[in-house]
Formats: sequence, C-alpha cells, structure tokens
Amino acid sequence: MGIITSSGTVVGDKYSNVHENIYWNSKLISSSGYGNAPDKWYTQGTGVTITSEHPYNKGFSTVYVPSQNYNGTNHTTTINNATPSAPHWKGSYTTWSGATNYGGVQNSSLLGGWEGGEGAIMKMVYDGSGASNSTNAVRAKIWKNYFSAGAVKYRQSFFYYIESGKFSSGSFAGYNGYEGGTSENFEDSGARHLFTNLQSWTYINHAAQSYLGATAGNNSQNYLNGFGFTPGTASVVWIAIPGLTAIPRTDGKTINITSSVQNIGEG
Repeated sequence: MGIITSSGTVVGDKYSNVHENIYWNSKLISSSGYGNAPDKWYTQGTGVTITSEHPYNKGFSTVYVPSQNYNGTNHTTTINNATPSAPHWKGSYTTWSGATNYGGVQNSSLLGGWEGGEGAIMKMVYDGSGASNSTNAVRAKIWKNYFSAGAVKYRQSFFYYIESGKFSSGSFAGYNGYEGGTSENFEDSGARHLFTNLQSWTYINHAAQSYLGATAGNNSQNYLNGFGFTPGTASVVWIAIPGLTAIPRTDGKTINITSSVQNIGEG
C-alpha cells in the first residue's frame, strides 16, 4: 500500500506531483549588492548587462503609506518612475485596529520580506548591437542534474516589466538571433515566446524543457531556460520571481538525479 498525498497521487508507485524551484538563485540576489550581476545568472553573447536591483524599482514592491507624501517622503504615482527613494504609491487604504504592523505604518510585509533585503529583481539591458544572427541572452544556472530517456519537461514562470523594447523566453530564446512569437502555445515545451507589453508588471507561466535527456555537465541545457533579445532592438526589461520546476514523467518512469556534488550548468 502506497502513501497517498493530499492531491491524491501515490508516493512509491509513481512520483508525487510536487515541484520545487530549481533556479539556483531565484531571489536574484547579488553577493556584491545592488547594481551588480545576480549570483548564478549570466549573459550569453554581447551587448547585454544584468544587475540585481531593489524591488521598489518600477513599483514591483512598495511600502504602503496613507498618502502620496507621508512623513516627508514623496511616493510617485507613475510606476515607471518608481525607485527605492521614491516608491510607487498604490493609492488609499483603510486601516483598522492592528492594521499598522507592529506600531509602524502599513507595509507590504511584516518586518522583512524583499524590502528587508531578502530578495531582489533583475534589470536586463540590451544595447541593440550585433548582427541579425547574434546571440543576446540571459541565462540561469540550476542546482540539480537530471538523467532521463528524453528531454526533461519544465514549467518556466516569471514576472516581467518592459521599460522599452521587447524580449523572448522559451526554447533557445536570444540564441543565434532567435525571436519568439506572440501567439505561441504556452503548453508547448518547445515553443519560444515574444513579449511586448510595455510598462506593466505581467505574470507568465509556460511549458519548457531541457536541451537533452542527460543534463549533467551539459551547459547547453540553459539555452532553453532564460531570456533573449531581438538583434537590433535595444531593450530594458525587469524580471521578478523567476521559477523553473521539473515535471514528473507521465509514463511512470523516473527522472534520476545525479550526485549532489555536481553543479548543473558548470560542467
């Protein structure tokens, strides 16, 4: 008799349908501080820079206050202008007894969270340089290695904010000039997607996959799990809370995990 999970799947007979984020640094933190590249994220090709930035930028997060100008601190009402020194004001809110967190003003988290330095967002800047077939991309390392009879299926998720330009995600996005499409099927793990929605935080969750079945020591697998830019189109894009989760096989076969001492994407 197997153990039945809350979702009704059996543990022992087949994998339970439980996922975990395998991006090595999904909080996008830089050990060198804001303004530096987030740890375990890197650029591929030329003309692209990435930095770890405070989540108040572009209004992804904020400190909630009763009015736009509170205690001498001015909050902007234009999301594109939001910075750590001038967070985005989300509008009026109603307080009640106990609504002020531990005696302070209303906050988006209780004495911590991303405002306390526990997480960051990533700014990606592409200068528009390169030929039509150039590679202009941002990739992430993941912390597990897999061996499988075929490509490992993933779900890739993230929030994005396009300050200017456009970008792609999915299969080989940004590699060799590859651009996504705006009407591709989000359930197609081999698809590549183009995003053009300007100056608004948008959530994306689409199917993805590894490059090969055997991923250990195979750096090229990361071609499919990051972001890319269209050659010739200068762009500034912000990313928050990226997620990459492996999906259990549907045929009952296992996905084997290699030795924990091996670091994926560094082979």
